[in-house]
Amino acid sequence: MKLSLLPPLFILCSILLLSNSLPISAKVIFSPTVELCAVRKVEPASRFKLQLGPCDQAQQWTYTPEKMLIADGESLCLQAIGAGKAVGFGVLCHNTDSTWELMTNSKEQFSTRIPGSTLCLDLDPNNILISNPCGQQPGQWFTLR
Repeated sequence: MKLSLLPPLFILCSILLLSNSLPISAKVIFSPTVELCAVRKVEPASRFKLQLGPCDQAQQWTYTPEKMLIADGESLCLQAIGAGKAVGFGVLCHNTDSTWELMTNSKEQFSTRIPGSTLCLDLDPNNILISNPCGQQPGQWFTLR
């Protein structure tokens, strides 16, 4: 087996074999504050970022029972890098930095844990999706739809 197949195979196995229920079907990450969706933006050096844009161009996601957001049709998960940094696409999706809990009663805030802190999905001034300490800022309100 080629080594490059191991991360996708691991994700597929974790979704299919470890879950007690089926994943939620593909959805988009939607910001009710600005009524835009997370769109993949290609950066130099092959780095992907998510930026808010038109919902008809949005990246599709599957939210698994393990609370991972997996890019639809790919073996990449949404992953926190650190406070104030753009969220990225990871291949090792079993770490806590790739687990996104829906917080608050409204279910419109995603949080993840990195060593030493809990971070929430947030927006920077350029509408790039980043992770920051959780608060009640409108930029931290997201939902799947």
